[in-house]
Amino acid sequence: MELKNKWLLSLIKVGLDIAWYLNFLFSGITLFLLLKAAFSGNYYHIYAIPVQLGTTLERYYPTYLINGDSITMQAHEGSFIISTQSLLGPISGIVSFILYRVLFIAILFNLRKVFSTFYHNEAFQYPNITRLKLAAFYIALFFLLHLIYTLMDYLVLKNYINKFSLSWHLQYGYLGIAAIVYVAAEILRYGFEFKKENEEFV
Repeated sequence: MELKNKWLLSLIKVGLDIAWYLNFLFSGITLFLLLKAAFSGNYYHIYAIPVQLGTTLERYYPTYLINGDSITMQAHEGSFIISTQSLLGPISGIVSFILYRVLFIAILFNLRKVFSTFYHNEAFQYPNITRLKLAAFYIALFFLLHLIYTLMDYLVLKNYINKFSLSWHLQYGYLGIAAIVYVAAEILRYGFEFKKENEEFV
């Protein structure tokens, strides 16, 4: 069982290391392409906002029959598309990309540190508790960022509120993952305190 756990920890550790280095490669290439496109002069920024339609669209989806049953397709949601050559579009995209990548790097950094100690059988140490709690906090920030961008979408759409309403699809999954990581940190804290008590007792 111990050998199996060691193999699993090795796999996770190697996976995190690969993700760490590939992330920098991907981020560098993507940021370069975004900056090049933004200042090329011929760049159109496509900004899509998910919206709920005031009336359903049926004419593009004609009714048809299957086994005698009448099937009607209706579109209730769509995308509000803005195409602009203004630098505000690509700059906002670049800032958004940087914020998400920085958060992702911070999460990977802390998880690599934690699993490195797991791999060396040194899991029960106080810095790991802090690292996991920081990772949980950074994951929760993804939800906050998505909420901010959704509110920005609303501000863009407010002039069209009679025709469209914003499709509020918030990413609650980030909060769920953050909660799981935070609970793991608390479990680790309990194990650390138990280990410390045993050492003092001995």
